[in-house]
Amino acid sequence: MDFIGSTLAYAPDRRIKPLEGCGHSFFDELRDERTRLPNGNPLPPLFDFTPNELSSSPDLLAKVSWNFHYSFWAAWDTFHD
Repeated sequence: MDFIGSTLAYAPDRRIKPLEGCGHSFFDELRDERTRLPNGNPLPPLFDFTPNELSSSPDLLAKVSWNFHYSFWAAWDTFHD
C-alpha cells in the first residue's frame, strides 16, 4: 500500500518520482538475479537505463539495479567515446 499511496498522491510534490519508484521495496524481487519467469527463463533486461536516467543519483541507481555497475560503464563507454 505504501508504494501505491506514494504514486497516487494528489499533490505532485508528495508523489514519488518514477526512478525512485523503481527503487521501492515492492520491486525487490525483480532486482534479484535469481528470479525467473514461470517457464524458468531469466527475466528480460529491466534495468537498461537511458543516459539521462544514468545521470541520476548513483546511490539510487545502485539500489534499483543489481547490475548497475555493468549498465553504468556500458552506457558510459557508448556515450563518451
